Amino acid sequence: MSETLEYCFWCNQPTERAGKDEDSIYLGEIGPFCLSCYREMREALIADDSELADLRRDRKRLEWLVDNLGRIERTTGTCLKVEVTMIQCLTKMNFGMTSAPQSTQ
Repeated sequence: MSETLEYCFWCNQPTERAGKDEDSIYLGEIGPFCLSCYREMREALIADDSELADLRRDRKRLEWLVDNLGRIERTTGTCLKVEVTMIQCLTKMNFGMTSAPQSTQ
């Protein structure tokens, strides 16, 4: 009976495993891996997942800011229109004065 050597997908060193149907180490369909490379790949994938989660969270925050900036812009625009209208009305009314108040010195 001949023993089949299995080599690591990443480092190309013997995996010290028996084969895919036995106790070989795979990440999904990728492999086989030796134990050392498997640990490195797994940690790298976990780190990538964490960074991806951070990016998703940041994207949601940016979307919220953009949505709220649009709302604030619309509200500010409405307030400015009201303020201009009030100034125009007050100017027409002239505050009930015949001339501008004089400063006293």
